[in-house]
Amino acid sequence: MSRLTRTERVVVQKLKHSQDQHRKVYERLASLQHLKRLDLGFETRSPDSYKASHFYTSEVDGKKYLHYGGSTIDHTLELSLESGLDQLKALKNLELFGFGRVDHRITKKELEWMARSWPKLKIMCGLAEDRLYMIEQDRKKAELREYMQMLRPDVVHNVNRQGAESLIGESCT
Repeated sequence: MSRLTRTERVVVQKLKHSQDQHRKVYERLASLQHLKRLDLGFETRSPDSYKASHFYTSEVDGKKYLHYGGSTIDHTLELSLESGLDQLKALKNLELFGFGRVDHRITKKELEWMARSWPKLKIMCGLAEDRLYMIEQDRKKAELREYMQMLRPDVVHNVNRQGAESLIGESCT
């Protein structure tokens, strides 16, 4: 590390600190072995939160969409296997996993791990199709949702409060 610039050393220190924090959070969560619901995120957008005069044209399909407020939540758990997600394998009773609006690093590899490691999982909140008026769909999220549905067709994604409550007595936030 002696050949690194001062700026690079600061970045490495921040990365190590972040990794240590991830490890501690995952360890604490893993100790909650009877946990049935782990909802780390929440929805910050609503039909009332769009900027009425702010339309934009998508670079993907050229269509016009409304800009809604509320982006992802910064400085959250990565939810990647590299960051220590596999420590949560102890959560065998997990029925609901929520990560909506979390700035996660979930890929197909993490979904494969979740499908194997959480046998009682019924609801996943974080990959559901956006249903706000004139909102551009997130293609990456759609691809991950389709992959998870292929791995575990029993896991529900597009669920409202009443639907979640009827499945496990809980709902996504």
